[in-house]
Amino acid sequence: MKCAYDSCLCVVTAEQAVKKNERLYCSEACARGQGCEHEQCSCSSSQRDT
Repeated sequence: MKCAYDSCLCVVTAEQAVKKNERLYCSEACARGQGCEHEQCSCSSSQRDT
């Protein structure tokens, strides 16, 4: 399924997802509302907060 962070394009399985507030995210950063933290991710450069 798609990461619950609106701007993130990543797909994650329920088993691998970071769960927060009953929603599934692809990473801790997306769960915190900061955007994707994966290297080589098509959405990471536009979502990272660094």
